Amino acid sequence: MNNIEKNHVYLMYSIGILVLLPLYILVGPFLVQGILFDDKTIWLLQESSDTYWLYGASGGLLALFFFLAFLFVKHAKWLVGTGVFIALFFFSLGTFSYQALGSESISWSATGTFKTNHYSWDDVKEVVLILPKQGEKHRMVFHFNDGNELSMIRDHKFTLQLYQFNHARREHDFPFTVDRTNQYN
Repeated sequence: MNNIEKNHVYLMYSIGILVLLPLYILVGPFLVQGILFDDKTIWLLQESSDTYWLYGASGGLLALFFFLAFLFVKHAKWLVGTGVFIALFFFSLGTFSYQALGSESISWSATGTFKTNHYSWDDVKEVVLILPKQGEKHRMVFHFNDGNELSMIRDHKFTLQLYQFNHARREHDFPFTVDRTNQYN
């Protein structure tokens, strides 16, 4: 005996997604990026703040399209399909927005692109630690020989792996400077 109406199933999916959305936003990037980009040579994998927003947009849009399917049951297949496609697009954008430091290389992909940049430690021209105004986070800016640069937040995860960075600095002999100009403004 089946007493469930089809439109109520779409509403349950929408509510379920909204209930699980905070967990998806907090744990999803860590798990998915860890599976895709982490290996035995990577000692620091950072997701950008945009990653969390893109994961949130992904889950929110999926819940919205399931709610629209609840309202317009005749077009539910198209709405759900479109919602899944759009959610996967934002999910992919969020997943490919990362920064990784490893014993052999530095790699990152900027938000909104699927292009991955890879550099060896020998390609590093210099690294600058930028000390900010009070209340902001420290940033490590990696300058490469070809003119590109990578800016990473020096958070607690970075600080825990600072010995790895110091080892790479001694091994590949690139300059490391501290910029204090913003600290006193």
